[in-house]
Amino acid sequence: MRIVFFGTPQFSAHILEDLLSLHAYDIVAVISKPDARCGRGRKIMPTPVKQVAVRHKIPVFQPERASSFLDRLESFRADLFLVVAYGELFSPELLQLPVLGCFNVHASLLPAYRGAAPIQRALMDGAHKTGISIFRLNAHMDSGDLLWQKEYAIDSNMNAGRLTERLLSLAQEGVKESLALLDSGNQRFISQHHEEATLAPKLKAKDRHLDPNQDVIWIHDHVRALSPSPGAFFLIECRDHVMRLKVLQTHIDAQLCDKQRRWQVLNGSLALTTPSGTIFFDIVQLEGRAAMSSEEFLRGIPLHQFRFV
Repeated sequence: MRIVFFGTPQFSAHILEDLLSLHAYDIVAVISKPDARCGRGRKIMPTPVKQVAVRHKIPVFQPERASSFLDRLESFRADLFLVVAYGELFSPELLQLPVLGCFNVHASLLPAYRGAAPIQRALMDGAHKTGISIFRLNAHMDSGDLLWQKEYAIDSNMNAGRLTERLLSLAQEGVKESLALLDSGNQRFISQHHEEATLAPKLKAKDRHLDPNQDVIWIHDHVRALSPSPGAFFLIECRDHVMRLKVLQTHIDAQLCDKQRRWQVLNGSLALTTPSGTIFFDIVQLEGRAAMSSEEFLRGIPLHQFRFV
């Protein structure tokens, strides 16, 4: 089976690496988004998928849009396009190129959380389950017929980093089983229930800003949805300066309640006590500094010296 692989971030790179280790399929080309500037030095870095392709000596191409690359894609005579976090809606002309079709790996139980940030949005919503869906692409976002799907239960303290790791393992399993089905001709497709669809739009800057007036569960879910990166933050004012206080880990004690909502120090840690429970801020990071326990943070800036804004 001749496959063209589409993908860009680390999640995609791991799936490509695993697929190559099988030595069962012919990856004839890799398509990745153009290299971008990364890190504090803003150096142009090759995408994770490109790095895997180069290491395995597979031709890699980085058009601005795959749909403008039709002639070259047609020349690969692919049986299948496998798409993992590539970030582009394919044109009808592109979808018709491979013999078996174009298939996408998506980190949700479709039709739930269609869009660019399914892992983060599921955690923000406090969802109890998610999973991996592999489906045949069509001209609409994440709405094609399902080939393979498997559920994963979400622990209430699991953050985006840990959930991504678990779903990666599930995705690798799904890719292998899906390709085997397509290779043998035993594939069966199930239509999505479009009326049940929910969206997972791309994260925006405002999604990172924690509201100190929100419920403790809302704060906890937003922290874990954005941890370890890019991180959710409060704005605090200290000594006439407004700074970001990033929060990387929290936990809730639902039994520890107070009629009055108040910030305090409990067992050395920064905590917010409310009628619905207390949230403890375990790991924080003041801008320009390393991550630390809130106990360490409070040694440098005691609670009475700053306020949330």
